Amino acid sequence: MSQSATNTYDIEVLVVGAGPTGMVMASELKRHGMQCRIIDRLPQPSHTSKALSIHARTLELFEKMGLTNSFLAEGVKVKAMNIYGDKHHRIAQINMQHVPSRYPFMLCLPQWETENILNEHLTRQEIKVERAVELTELQQTGNGVDVVLEHANGQREQLRTRWLIGCDGPHSTVRHLLGFDFKGSTFEQSFALADVHMGSYLPVHQASFFWQEGDFIGCLPIPHEQYRIIIGYKPGTEPKGDVTLEEVQRILEKCGMTDVRVHDAVWSSRFQVNQRKVHHYRQGSVLMAGDACHIHSPIAGQGMNTGIQDAFNLAWKLALVSQEKAQPHLLDSYEAERERFGRLLLRGTNFFSRLALSQGALPSRLRDSVAPLVISSKIASKRIATLISQVAASYRRSPIVSEYQEGNLFGALRERQRMPIGHHAGERAPDMVVYLGKTPMRLHMLCLGTRHVLFFFAHQHDPERSLQEWEEMNAILKRRHSDLVDAFLILPRPPESSDSERTHIIYDENAAIYKEYGITDDGLVLVRPDGYIGFLSRPASLGRLGAYLDSIFVVSPIPTPITVTPGRAEHKEVSQ
Repeated sequence: MSQSATNTYDIEVLVVGAGPTGMVMASELKRHGMQCRIIDRLPQPSHTSKALSIHARTLELFEKMGLTNSFLAEGVKVKAMNIYGDKHHRIAQINMQHVPSRYPFMLCLPQWETENILNEHLTRQEIKVERAVELTELQQTGNGVDVVLEHANGQREQLRTRWLIGCDGPHSTVRHLLGFDFKGSTFEQSFALADVHMGSYLPVHQASFFWQEGDFIGCLPIPHEQYRIIIGYKPGTEPKGDVTLEEVQRILEKCGMTDVRVHDAVWSSRFQVNQRKVHHYRQGSVLMAGDACHIHSPIAGQGMNTGIQDAFNLAWKLALVSQEKAQPHLLDSYEAERERFGRLLLRGTNFFSRLALSQGALPSRLRDSVAPLVISSKIASKRIATLISQVAASYRRSPIVSEYQEGNLFGALRERQRMPIGHHAGERAPDMVVYLGKTPMRLHMLCLGTRHVLFFFAHQHDPERSLQEWEEMNAILKRRHSDLVDAFLILPRPPESSDSERTHIIYDENAAIYKEYGITDDGLVLVRPDGYIGFLSRPASLGRLGAYLDSIFVVSPIPTPITVTPGRAEHKEVSQ
């Protein structure tokens, strides 16, 4: 392939892989103003169920795409998870309605339906998935990537892209071409999946999991009056060949469901569970996301959700850096944030999977005895539900988050202990109803756009004192970061007089927002485009805010033109 170090590209971003992660990536890049192509080596979309669970945090992110209602209309809400022991009695229940979100449930929807919704959304955005197109070569040169694509008719196309993002699954070509290791382990247990019709007396809108003599069985309701059956076998006991209805029937009877009759299997699969991840998510202008970076046990339903959240974390950063509106180190934070989260998640799913699949009489008895004691605690149950929902995902150790807390160290520690989850820089911004003027509105609805959103909490006891600071801050923002930050003033009561834009003033007469965000008097909260708190100051420090914004954004960019000439290399043949 030809070497090139120019700033002329055929496309800004090439997304490889059109599963849920790749389609969300392409959609978010377009929403943030970037041009992209998305390719997939398969000639047709997937028609299998595969990933099933959509968690609360993912549904919150789908709000930004305007798609949450589309998913809710098709999926089945699972509001609780029941766990049964060896003697068929329920030993624990995880209540998903404890999750602090507008969506306190797990939504069950076959992956092919998820992909249909995302594909229709891409079509509305005028993005077409290019199918039967395979990446065969990549080479980084200068500030871009030269690639070779092979089409179904054998034609080879060479093009140059500014960025390449591999969302091409556990057998990632991008990862292979980069030479990245995919380290981890394979479980000894064999798994079987089957989507079946069955008459059932299982609780409505609840999932049921059975620990039976070393086997693990899960039953989850899915659309069209079907159930997803998950079977984890003890090593050496699994049947061979295709999954059969007789096999599913037998395992359900083992769980005590002797009156249930399964029929009309829609889809089934047999597989081994791998727990693997890469150490790096980026090499130069090539980045990876989703299953190309990490694969997990399906027991907690975390894989697809994690990939989608990779996409949301990366898209806004890549857009700002590529458009030279942000410092280059902003893009480095993608790996810093998501690799650590992926590592902790892998550790957690490995622990829970091995707990569920524990063998032998003693481990089973210990598990059945300890689990009810732990999960019966409301605090523990809420914590587990929140972890599963990924609402508790945190970037507290990220290099691009900052928090200022006035007072001595011990006072700050005591203050932290009193505060609930979500009130520190790096954590998800909590949601609640606010009043924009006299109009009730959810706080998350103010953060649906592509900009950062700044909430300036006025002095509770002297709001008039904050109005001048608000005007000064607004003037600075408009002069230095007008197209990057939206700002809202939060007042405990309407001011006596103000020339401020009323459309950007939130009234909080009961101090509910102050309490939710842990603001005792005045403060600043900056929410990133992916919904996480990037900067928090208690009390408000405009100087520290300015320094933080200047460390992230380019104040006076001197643009280096990037020429994108779509079609310049379209279907250019490369000599064999």
